[in-house]
Amino acid sequence: MSEHKPTLLQLREQYGFNTWEVANMAHVQPDDVYFMLVGRPVSREVALKVLKVVSFRAGIEYTLDTVDIPLLDEQGEADDVTTR
Repeated sequence: MSEHKPTLLQLREQYGFNTWEVANMAHVQPDDVYFMLVGRPVSREVALKVLKVVSFRAGIEYTLDTVDIPLLDEQGEADDVTTR
């Protein structure tokens, strides 16, 4: 049986972080965080920066292996396999 991975939206609900604050701390655009919250693919770089901030705020390490985040491929298109 596979383990359920939380989405960024579920983590925001659990920890109550602010989208704008996370974007500022991660040095990404607020739209990028919003896209992650609604399940739109983002670049690996953006996802890693945001997860680093969320991990810091939560006191738990979250990675692309533990959170369900759709990613763009290197050409900027959605990967067939959306989580890595």
